[in-house]
Amino acid sequence: FQSELLRRAVMRMVPFSERPPVHVRIGTWLEANAPLAFSESIGEQFARGGAPEAAYAHWMAAAEFHQQQEEPDRTDGLFTRVLDLEVSNELRAQAALAWAQSAVDRGDAGAAQAALDRSTPFIRDCDEESCARLRSVRNRLADDVRRLAAAPAGGGAASGAATDPE
Repeated sequence: FQSELLRRAVMRMVPFSERPPVHVRIGTWLEANAPLAFSESIGEQFARGGAPEAAYAHWMAAAEFHQQQEEPDRTDGLFTRVLDLEVSNELRAQAALAWAQSAVDRGDAGAAQAALDRSTPFIRDCDEESCARLRSVRNRLADDVRRLAAAPAGGGAASGAATDPE
């Protein structure tokens, strides 16, 4: 909606029980027609519509977009929202590790360590195969965080880490 007033008026006409499917339909339409820059809004529609896996994918894309735009507050906010979604522990662990990598890339050892700490319970509760793979990624990132924390100020982010948890 171009007008917030119009959006509110229309939503008042939709019964509460019918709102989740409306949000999913809006998200699906946006997914097919909107540019990547709308990923955050698309994720919001899916989250409101009760489709957390779809919200996860779009919020992860939006986090990557904002990371590339060098907007750490928006990036961190999106990762926080992703970790609160009702998705599998494996997906949340992957998100926490991606968040840690994002923080390492921008040279923020404290934020990277906090993201690693958030990943721990999710990794612990994954299946055995996923757990081993995610632990390996977590360990490599922890090494990067230690190097980053030990580097002199202005030394830049750690390099060379293979961090794709997939």
